[in-house]
Amino acid sequence: MLNFEAKSKYTLEIKVQDGGQPPKSDTATLAVIVQDVNEPPYFMEACARNNTCKYTVAENNNRNAQLGVIQAQDPDTSCSSLTYKITTEQSQNTKVFAISNSGQISVLSKLDREFKSHYTAVITVQDCGKPALKVSTRIQVEVLDVNDESPTFAFKSYKASAHENIAVASTVLQVSASGVSLVLFLIHLFIYVFVCCLFVCLFFGCCYVRFPR
Repeated sequence: MLNFEAKSKYTLEIKVQDGGQPPKSDTATLAVIVQDVNEPPYFMEACARNNTCKYTVAENNNRNAQLGVIQAQDPDTSCSSLTYKITTEQSQNTKVFAISNSGQISVLSKLDREFKSHYTAVITVQDCGKPALKVSTRIQVEVLDVNDESPTFAFKSYKASAHENIAVASTVLQVSASGVSLVLFLIHLFIYVFVCCLFVCLFFGCCYVRFPR
C-alpha cells in the first residue's frame, strides 16, 4: 500500500529485450507520483480511541480549572492544522467545558455536586483538508463531593431531663438538624448525649442539656 506521507515518488527502470541474435534491448525510466489523499486525524490517548475518557473534579472548583488533556494528530503533512471543539450533551443545555487547540480541557464554571454530579461532553477534532475530516470522542466527568455546608439545628436551644438510675444508652433527647453531611454530626451528637447522661446520672441523678447559640 502506498503512503504519500512515507514516500511521495517512486522511480522505476523499464527494460525491453527482443529474442534476436544478438538480442537488442532498450530502457526507459518511469516516475510514479503518489497523490496525497486527506486522511482523518486520530487521537493519541487510548481512552479517546475507545470513545470514553473519564475525569473527576472537586465541587466548588476554580473557574477555568484544568481537567485533563486529549490530543490528536493528523497523518497528513500538507495540512496539519487541527481545530478542537467540545460540546456538552444536548440534555444539559449549558456550556460547562472548554478545550484549547492543544487539547487542554478546562471547566468554565464552578460546579456543585448537589446540583449535578455527572456531566458528559463530546470532543471533536477536525483537520484542514478538503474536504475536511474529523474524529470524535466522549468524556465523562464526575463531580466529587466536598463537605462545604455546616449542619444547622432546628432550634437554638434544647432541654432534657432524665430520672436517676436511668439505664445506660437510654434516649434522653431527640433533636433534628439539616445539612448535606450529617453522618459525622450525628455520631458526635450521640457520643455527647451519652456521656452527658452517664455523668449526670451517676453524680446528680438528673440531666439538663443546653446547646450554645
